[in-house]
Amino acid sequence: MKRLILDKKSYIITISPPYVNSAPHIGYAFEAAIADTLARYLRFLGKTVTFIGSTDDNSFKLVEAAKRAGMDTKAFVDKFAAEYAALPKKLGLSYDVFYRTATKEHGDFVNSLIDRIDRRQIYKDRFKSYFCIDCEQFFGLDIPEPRICPIHNKAYSFFDEENYFLKIDDSDKERLLTELTSKSIFPAKALDLSREIIAGYKSFNFTVRNRYDWGLVFKQDPEYVFYSSFDAVLGYLGSCPNQDADWRDPDTCLIQNFGLDILKFHSAYLPLIMLKLGLSPLPDYLLAHGLIQANGAKMSKSKNNAVSVDDLLKKFDPASLRLYLLRHDLFADFDYNEAEIEKIHLIYNKFIDKFLPDVKKAPRPLAARPDLFDANICSFDFKANIDEFIDLIEKKDNFIDLDPAQTNFLLKFFTVFLSFDTK
Repeated sequence: MKRLILDKKSYIITISPPYVNSAPHIGYAFEAAIADTLARYLRFLGKTVTFIGSTDDNSFKLVEAAKRAGMDTKAFVDKFAAEYAALPKKLGLSYDVFYRTATKEHGDFVNSLIDRIDRRQIYKDRFKSYFCIDCEQFFGLDIPEPRICPIHNKAYSFFDEENYFLKIDDSDKERLLTELTSKSIFPAKALDLSREIIAGYKSFNFTVRNRYDWGLVFKQDPEYVFYSSFDAVLGYLGSCPNQDADWRDPDTCLIQNFGLDILKFHSAYLPLIMLKLGLSPLPDYLLAHGLIQANGAKMSKSKNNAVSVDDLLKKFDPASLRLYLLRHDLFADFDYNEAEIEKIHLIYNKFIDKFLPDVKKAPRPLAARPDLFDANICSFDFKANIDEFIDLIEKKDNFIDLDPAQTNFLLKFFTVFLSFDTK
C-alpha cells in the first residue's frame, strides 16, 4: 500500500496530540492541514471519515510551564487546550472529534486497557534514565557529557526510581518488524528508522513516580502516574468512535499523521502496547511529515523560535496559509518563508475576485472520474495540485475561460483545498 487505498468503508485520521504549554504554532497547522485535506478528499468521494484532533494534557513540562507563568497547572492547561480547540474555526479544520487526555473518561479508559493486559507481561524494576522534560522523552544512560539536550539546549534530568514496565522479548520485536513491511510508512527513511528503534528496545516503562501531583493515576498503584507519552498515544484508541474496536475492523482504514521527530512513539512505542493488548499493532498508514525550520533549525515552542498561528492569521487568510504549507514535499523539512505566503496570498485574492462567484454556482465536480488530481492526492503529492491551481489562476482571467478538464480540476481543488465552510 504505497498509495492511499480507496476501497475501505470508513477512514479514521489522527494528528499527534500537542503539549498545551503555549499557543498553537505553524508546525501544528502544517500537520493539521495535511490530515484535513485527506479527510476532505475522502468525504468528497463519499467515504465515512472521522478526523480526530487532541491534546496531551498530562506531561511534566506543563507543570513547569505553569509555574513559570505563575498559574495553577489545571488553569494553565485548560487555557492553552482551549486555544487548540478553537483552531478548527480559525483554520477551517474539519475535526469530527476533539479529544483531551485530561478527562476522567480518558483516565478510566487507559486504566481499563492496562487491566486487560496479562499480568505476566507487567513487572516492576529499578529504572535509571536521563530525561529531557521539553522533549518529554527518556534517553537512557548512554548520554555523553555535558549531557545537554541538543534540541532544547537544557541539561537532562536524571530519573532513578522503581517503575512499572511492559516486557519486551524477541518475539515482540520480530512481530513488529514483520508488520512494518506490510504497512505504508512515509517517507522511506521512516521505515529504516523504525527498524532501528525496534531492534534497540530493551525496556518499556509506562509509569513514573507521581512527583508533581499531576497526570493520570495508575489505579493499581496510586503512587504512580502514567508516563504522559504512554497515556497520550492510547488516546488514539480512546478517541475513536468505537475505541479499540476500530483497530480490529478490517473495513476501517487507519491513518496516523505526525512529525518525523516523534516517529518512535508511533512505529514502535504504541505498537508494542497494542501487541500486549492483543490488537493489530500498526495502522494502515504512518505519515511522518517533515519539520518546519527557522534558518535551518527546528522550530519549537520550547526554543522560543516558533511562529504563532494567531500572529500569521493577523496577516493572512487561512486559505493562503494552508496553501503555502501544503505546497511543499510533505515528508521533507523546509524553512519558513513569509515572502512565499505573500505570493500565494496575491494569487488566492485573484481567485476570490475573478473565479469564486462562478465556482460556487457550478455543479458538483465529477468525483467518479479519477484523473491526475486524484492521483496526486493518493500519492500524497499535494504540491502538484497546488502548483496546477496557481498556474491556472495566473494564466486565466476568469472561470468561463477554462476548458472542461480545467473546470473539473478547479471544482475539485476548491472542494478539497479551499471550501472550509462544509465537510
